[in-house]
Amino acid sequence: MTGVLKPLASMIVMLSLASCAFREDSEDLKKAKGWQEAEESFERNKGFAAGEIKHEFIPGAKIHDYSVRLSWPIGKNLVVTVERSSDGVVTSHDSSKEGNVLVPCIQGYASTFVTVTSPKYGVMSRLSIPLKCPVDMEITSDSLPVEALRSINGRLYIGNALALKLVESDLNLNLIGLIVNGSAAIETFGTDRRWTYRADYPGLAKAPQINIKAKWATGHLRLQLNGVDGKPGRAGEPHLPAAKGPRGADGVTHTVEAVSRRGDSLAKEVCRQDPTSGGPGADGSAPGSAGGDGGNAIGTSNVKLDIENSEAFALDIDLNPGKGGPAGAGSPGQDGGPGGDPGNNHGGVCHAASAGPKGRKHPQDGAAGVAGSNGSCGLIQLSSSLIDRVKIRDTNFSCSKMPGLVQPIK
Repeated sequence: MTGVLKPLASMIVMLSLASCAFREDSEDLKKAKGWQEAEESFERNKGFAAGEIKHEFIPGAKIHDYSVRLSWPIGKNLVVTVERSSDGVVTSHDSSKEGNVLVPCIQGYASTFVTVTSPKYGVMSRLSIPLKCPVDMEITSDSLPVEALRSINGRLYIGNALALKLVESDLNLNLIGLIVNGSAAIETFGTDRRWTYRADYPGLAKAPQINIKAKWATGHLRLQLNGVDGKPGRAGEPHLPAAKGPRGADGVTHTVEAVSRRGDSLAKEVCRQDPTSGGPGADGSAPGSAGGDGGNAIGTSNVKLDIENSEAFALDIDLNPGKGGPAGAGSPGQDGGPGGDPGNNHGGVCHAASAGPKGRKHPQDGAAGVAGSNGSCGLIQLSSSLIDRVKIRDTNFSCSKMPGLVQPIK
């Protein structure tokens, strides 16, 4: 009996061991399968992350000439296919070796479709990149309105000896490049007589602001920052003189008949009553009128020039803030009226009478107005590459007294 039980027991032990081994293999298979799925998921997500396909505009040698550099990370086993919308050209790039491609701008656009493909898993992503290329402009005339510059985001060319004039509109430019051919100017208001007083533009309250940001600039630019003088105060309204005095009474004459020695009849006019003098003029009764206040001036513009590369760029700034208008003078008190005219003395037959005395002036003259305030000096903010090289001329030596007039852009 015992001999029979031993083989049976051995069989049971072997089955138990086999069962344990089967369970262990099943756990290992499950783990292996999980690692494989994780690896496949990892591989599938090894495409480019959001924002890894970037673009940069590259200016060409001529105006309006641009390309776009599309770039992506190097080192991934992916194929990047770029299809140009403008002309249908398709190029393929192995991202394990290549990291960029140039796409020319055609008629202002460089839109593309970018397809990322994995040799193992197929298409990973398809991205539409609509790109509008930068806009350049060349200034060839002084009469160009500043509003025409609002669409520029590429390069701005300014011709030699030209001046871009600003009046009511601010100048805000975000450029790739600022190219001055020789020397040119940006001028606020103007220097001729029509800009002496702000009365020509009653709605103006401040100078136009200038804000230019560019990656680089070349040439010589002068900022002529003019203000506008305030209008002079009006003079007090003058009064007419008071009433004239009454006229004196005329002299009275009569004719005397006489006979000469030869018997001729003679007639002689003689004075019977002398004329009287004129009456006194009326005294002034109205005080003088006050003068008007002078107009406040407009100062210089706030300026911000942020140029990343200014090695080939020179900047001059002329400051000429407006001066306050002078106060208007008050008018004098009403003048006394003139004396009355004397009576008629009939050509000397009677004694002459005198004109009446002038009336007294009103003692109170009008007060003068208040002079307008001078224009202030706008803040000048410059990039660090410009702040040590800018040349500033202060026309009336008022801006140079202002602390912190020029500050670096932070």
